[in-house]
Amino acid sequence: MKKINKNFIVRPRNLIAGWAAYDNAINNLFTLKHWPKNPSSIYSSHIVTDKLDEIYNLKCAFCNQIPKGSPLQVEHFRPKNGITGELHTGYYWLGYEWTNLLYACGNCNSTKGNNFQLRVGVARIPGPTIIGTSFDLHDCKCFSKILRAEKFMLINPEIDNPDDHLFYLADGRVGFKTNRGEYSIEKFGLNRDELYLNGRKQLLDSIIEKFARRLERYTNRTRSFSEVADDIIDIIKEEILAPIENNGSFDHFRYIVYCNYDKYILPRFGIPAQKCILNFIFQELKRGLIVKLK
Repeated sequence: MKKINKNFIVRPRNLIAGWAAYDNAINNLFTLKHWPKNPSSIYSSHIVTDKLDEIYNLKCAFCNQIPKGSPLQVEHFRPKNGITGELHTGYYWLGYEWTNLLYACGNCNSTKGNNFQLRVGVARIPGPTIIGTSFDLHDCKCFSKILRAEKFMLINPEIDNPDDHLFYLADGRVGFKTNRGEYSIEKFGLNRDELYLNGRKQLLDSIIEKFARRLERYTNRTRSFSEVADDIIDIIKEEILAPIENNGSFDHFRYIVYCNYDKYILPRFGIPAQKCILNFIFQELKRGLIVKLK
């Protein structure tokens, strides 16, 4: 999971008061006082998803992966239809709220479900703020005073910096720095096999294996130092740097591995000469390249 920079002020045009379908949808929510069985599709329309495609670079907000075989889904961070384990209607009044809409793969979305625990001692908002005959739409925004006061446990990458709560262990498993991080790992399933064993760990193991094969050729004197160095640089560029530059799957994990190669890569090599070569190559690359995570 990585920090997402989303403009909360500039909204999709169909999620603004004055757009007929939006006004009708809000009025319907106000009348029903719960999420309808047949809601308006405006929150998941192409106008919204096109904008989310741009913001998220086609990756899931939670697992940082481009989904395989199924499209991304518009996810309501605060559940719109009930809260797991509680007698609560859910935040139905936020169902069409831009600042409550994230992008998630089907697996993360279904794993999260309607889980939305608050910190101990924090009262949950029972319902929307009403002004006249409608909701106070300002109080529906995630940065409103009323919503900021509701301290939630799940990490929201549009609001929080996940790096304050999560980190990667040496094998690619996600670890936690805070209780919010621990809760988020569980509720998003960030260490499920798809993401850990068949994802980040497999990715890192593959890179290590490719390095090892090239270094063995140098050790066996079948290739020169410069030839092996060029091979390893090509692997770094193809497997780490290019996916970061192109916003590929697990670009955040690749970025952390590149910046901290001494933690994730060097300890996997027991021969001092091989460690020395890798350290030299990474140092030279980092000296000449400024790599930024988008």
